[in-house]
Amino acid sequence: MSKLLLVEDDAIIASIYQRKLKSADFEVTHAADGEIAIEKLREDPPDIVLLDLQLPKKNGIDVLLYLRSQSSTRNVPAVVFTNAYLGQMVQAAWDAGATKCLTKAICTPKQVADVLRATLEGIDIGVGGKGQPPGGEPAKNFVAAPAKGSQPPPQESAPRSAPPAADTPDVIKMDSALADLLAATPSPQPSAPPPEPSPPAAPPGRAPRRPRMPQFTQVAPPVEPTIPSEEQFQAELRKEFTSSLPPSLAYVRQKLQAFVKNENDPSSLRWTEDRSAILFDMYRRMHSVTSGSGACGCLRISRVSAAFEALLTELSENPDKITDSTTRTIVSTVDFLGQLFEKADNPDTSDFSNVSIMVVDDEPLSRKAVMRGLEKAELTAKDVADPRVALELAEKQHFHLIFLDIDMPGMDGYELCKKIRATSTNNKTPVIFVTGLNDFMAKAKSSLSGGSDLIGKPFLSTELAVKSLSYLVKARF
Repeated sequence: MSKLLLVEDDAIIASIYQRKLKSADFEVTHAADGEIAIEKLREDPPDIVLLDLQLPKKNGIDVLLYLRSQSSTRNVPAVVFTNAYLGQMVQAAWDAGATKCLTKAICTPKQVADVLRATLEGIDIGVGGKGQPPGGEPAKNFVAAPAKGSQPPPQESAPRSAPPAADTPDVIKMDSALADLLAATPSPQPSAPPPEPSPPAAPPGRAPRRPRMPQFTQVAPPVEPTIPSEEQFQAELRKEFTSSLPPSLAYVRQKLQAFVKNENDPSSLRWTEDRSAILFDMYRRMHSVTSGSGACGCLRISRVSAAFEALLTELSENPDKITDSTTRTIVSTVDFLGQLFEKADNPDTSDFSNVSIMVVDDEPLSRKAVMRGLEKAELTAKDVADPRVALELAEKQHFHLIFLDIDMPGMDGYELCKKIRATSTNNKTPVIFVTGLNDFMAKAKSSLSGGSDLIGKPFLSTELAVKSLSYLVKARF
């Protein structure tokens, strides 16, 4: 049995993975923060480490650096959990010596267990991986020696004539009278077996008595504890997760109300610190939702919450980037997540491989910024500089999502949106306007000319990713 150190600060997620990994024949030790993890590495080096990067006290990067700095743990493989949107942290994990990086939002416990087992065996099965190590090389496989006792010595087979043990489940037991009789009977000699005794003569006029037959008692084998199937495990996991969603939503909404109230009161001496703390609390709860939804296969929720978690992280660390646009996005996303939570049991999918998106902007840098945000969400798009060309494409091809700059020569975004709405191919396609922040609120309050939403530039890539995924998921919801 291989020794595994699980480093995860979320108690619910840690419990889920402990149950699954123990059933997969891992001896699991849990550390709830980075400092405890380092202490456990020092005291009893494991065969493999499963590590969340976002930890209190010391983060996952600190744990990796310690792991690789010690001779006793230098070659211990470390499989890392991360958020796909935290690109710099993912790269830092590779640099610090991660063996493999897994995207938490799309990995089930079984997939994680398979990756851990394959990593110990020196096999890269490529499940839920994110990023590449420096230089574009495949992840290093640190193959640890099997834990002592992980391969039990082969048992010698018993001879065919050996009697079963007394506690064997399938043994047929005799009653005590017959047992006493056999114990008092001398063992027969092989060369001259004793003759069978004649039954006593019956009295005249009475049928001879049949000899008494020994009574046998069938003992039922003990009931073995049943191990739930993968389907049963996932069903139970999904039930537990969905029951946790209402309190999570209530908590996030409470924090959102405090954030909006604080946003409208910049006279507070601790305005910036308060906003940052509120967003950090929201991030912590969404981090738990992302982990849980990914583990139980609620892919719609995990895709949106992973992007939202990354946006909250970035804003809590950089409160100066909070704008009217990001606030609007936060409010709308919390509202949409509430809708997703209510129908978490519905059939789930997050396959956006065939999604068609068009980005229309005459400025190359602005187009690249939008494309970069879509790439964060693992989406691809067609970028167009000329609004007239965009209209021709919209008349011929259906798009699932369209981004339009408002200020363009020849045809502005409002006019282009009206004409797109008149086509049979894209009359219901979500259209998101991209506009400058200086007049964002004025345009937000005015008619969007058929548009679905707007985002202010310069915008964060994570904000655009959140908006894109929300509208794509909503179309399939």
